[in-house]
Order: sequence, then C-alpha cells, then structure tokens
Amino acid sequence: MNSNYLEFLAAFGIGGAHPGGLTLTKQYLMHETFQESAIVLDAGCGTGQTSVYLKQNHSGNVIAIDNHPIMVEKAEKRFNDLNLDIEILEANIENLPFETNSFDVIICESVLSFTNIEKSLSEFSRVLKQNGILIAIEMTNEGGLIKEEKEKIKSFYGVSDVLTENQWLNQFKKANFKTATAKKVSTILDSAIEQEPTTDFYMSEDINIELYEVLDQHQKLNVKFQKKLGFRIYRGIR
Repeated sequence: MNSNYLEFLAAFGIGGAHPGGLTLTKQYLMHETFQESAIVLDAGCGTGQTSVYLKQNHSGNVIAIDNHPIMVEKAEKRFNDLNLDIEILEANIENLPFETNSFDVIICESVLSFTNIEKSLSEFSRVLKQNGILIAIEMTNEGGLIKEEKEKIKSFYGVSDVLTENQWLNQFKKANFKTATAKKVSTILDSAIEQEPTTDFYMSEDINIELYEVLDQHQKLNVKFQKKLGFRIYRGIR
C-alpha cells in the first residue's frame, strides 16, 4: 500500500488531521461524562492534540500511543512543552502492549481503517473494561463506489478497506461489543471546510518535496468522492 499519506501527516505534524479536526473532537466529547478516575487510551494519537484536550478537560489518566516514531516524538515534545504528565508509547493497535481490562475509554480518530480492522477491534475489546467505551471516527463508504474507485482510495491512503456503516457495525459486533451506534456528521469535504482554523503544525526539517504533492491529491480526492465517501462517529460499549 502507498504510505505517502501517512508520511505526509507525520512530516508536517498536522494536529487534528482526522475529519472534523479538533472541532469535532470537542463536540462529541461534550456529550461524554468520564469519571475522574477513568483511564483513557488515545489510540493513534498523532502529534497528541486530542490527548492534551482529554488530559486538560476530561480525565487525569491519559495514555497515548502511535506506531509512527515521528508522531511519537512530536507528541512527546507537545506533552513536555505543556508540562503534562501523559504517558506516550510507540505501539501497534493490532497488538497492544496492555493487559486485559486496562481501560475505561478508548478514543481512536481515523486510525482503524489504516490497520487490520478485525484485529484492532478485537484488541480494543480485550483491553477495555466491562462496559468500557470505544469512540472511533472512521471513513465510511456511503455507497456507489465502484471497484476501481475503492481501490484508488485504498491505494492513496494506504487503508485496508472502505467499509459501509453496516459493515462497520458488524465489525464491532464481531469483536464482542454489546452495542454499537453510528452518527453521521457530514461528508469528508464538508468537514474539511467546517473545522476550526488551525496553525497546529509540528513540521520536520528537510521535508521531501514529493510530500507537498500529497495534500493536493488528498483535496482532489475529497472533491471527487464527496458524495460517495463520508465518515461516522462510531461508539461501542464493551
């Protein structure tokens, strides 16, 4: 699979790269009430923007993981600059380095599609406590994608699949979540336009010129597939 998109995100260190950005994160977390003692995992934390928001507004116990060493480095710098006690680990969500029943809440923003979805959801189910909550923002096939279009999306983003809402909910059920719901927010294109402006970049030095072309390709794909490609907030209870 083409990994240029993920390398682009890492090199530019874009905070809130998921659809809807930090604006959406704040909106969906407004409707969640975590106990003060809740242990929260930010799975696929990127540069740590969501982890910081969680730590400052929802729970004193936040653990962040990402499998990209550059993202881990930039998240760690963010936490240190803000003097926040957030544990950060380089880890793969398909094989989490945590004991069973470790977390009350898992936040996973536009990460599952880049992994083996079945393995990752199974691991989330394993490390969540009974009645623990998983909130995942994920790219969703709105229908109408022909095989060639689907393969183009998978190739550019490096995702394993482009699932429909029903397919996502079935994956949650397969991973032994008691309940799973989906909330449609907007299309990918709309979310990119509506999110709050951000200058949150942790840019690397000597960025490969080819990575500057990735953003342009990303925006063109958003326009091309704006009617066929959306996203959902999926919420599962273990």
